[in-house]
Amino acid sequence: MATILINTKSKPARELVNFLKSLSFVKVLDDIEVEKEFNEETIEAIKEFEAGESIVCENFEDYLKKIEDV
Repeated sequence: MATILINTKSKPARELVNFLKSLSFVKVLDDIEVEKEFNEETIEAIKEFEAGESIVCENFEDYLKKIEDV
């Protein structure tokens, strides 16, 4: 399973979500369902991501280097 977060404030993003909903193998959760589906740590990580408080890495080595500095 994969988790993808899509900011649905733009029309193209909403259209993408509507397309994904039409696929039988995709389950789209709204914000309330996400809160029920994930534990507190995951919800906090999602909020940090949405606030732009995430680490962007080029590859795994870059990730290891950046988390050393945290």
